[in-house]
Amino acid sequence: MSRGALTCLVLLLIAVVFVGSCDSDEPAAPQNGTPGDKEGWNVMHPGTSADFFNIWGTATDNLYAIKEGAGRRFDGSSWIPTSNFPDKMHWGIWGSSADDIFIVGVEALAQNFRGDIVHWDGTSWTAMEEDMPIGLYGVWGSSPTNVYAAGYKYQGITDRKGMTLHYDGSDWSPVDSVANQAFYGIWGSSASDIYVIGGAGTIRHFNGTSWHSISPGSGYTSPFLAVWGASSDHVYFTDSSGRILHYDGTSSWTLMVDLPGAQNLRGIWGSSETDIYCTSYLGKIYHYDGTEWLEMETPTDSNLNAIWGLSADHVYAVGNGGTILHYIKP
Repeated sequence: MSRGALTCLVLLLIAVVFVGSCDSDEPAAPQNGTPGDKEGWNVMHPGTSADFFNIWGTATDNLYAIKEGAGRRFDGSSWIPTSNFPDKMHWGIWGSSADDIFIVGVEALAQNFRGDIVHWDGTSWTAMEEDMPIGLYGVWGSSPTNVYAAGYKYQGITDRKGMTLHYDGSDWSPVDSVANQAFYGIWGSSASDIYVIGGAGTIRHFNGTSWHSISPGSGYTSPFLAVWGASSDHVYFTDSSGRILHYDGTSSWTLMVDLPGAQNLRGIWGSSETDIYCTSYLGKIYHYDGTEWLEMETPTDSNLNAIWGLSADHVYAVGNGGTILHYIKP
């Protein structure tokens, strides 16, 4: 066989091998931010390695993942940078609709926190509050004119105060505070049933008239990091020690699980009281099926900061290093 014929034969064999590999049953890697077609947790590609702190949306083609500075919006095919964002670490997001979204954040300057509140009206992002003397970590509302944000004022280790702000449709104003504490999150089932969580086992509850402290007991002194409820009588709290608690909304507390090695349970969300997800460090996600909490298989070992879902069929988790995961339920 001549040298030329041998070269052609080698090239033909390479082409056959390449085409054969393209016919593999393995799903193609997601491109342009789109999730894979397989069931379970899929990696999305936001086009940045920045840390994401939270996620929220109104549809599979209208998702917002927030981070320091400009966040990302998913339009169904790709993640697009948002514009007109202050360069703060944005931790909290909530909206009443696609045209009414609130984002809150914090920037640490020496020993002085500065916070902001940014609003989307369907056309543009506008800074409602800038350089507030309060770092904000969570936001929740029952309507466009009844929105709360939680965080804390920090001017040194001996001078900090957990604070909750309220928006009435016109202005933001403080409505609750606790000295020597920090608030990290907020959730409510209605305008008269709201929880704010914080350091040293702090839980504040609003009953529609006043704010007061509640406690699961003397043994809970670790910071509470996340709160979510399926209803007013099924409320769930996670702490930095790896514990998940259930509260019936009146007086009964139950330690659901103490997850070994699962510190900093930063996110919790569910579609019902028998379908709940919780995120932790090192890519760990736990699921509750109404009977037990089990660790799920995930495609990352990045620290996960939040979890949220559109429905039982579409759940999203975000974390460090540009991590965004999409769960497709089997």
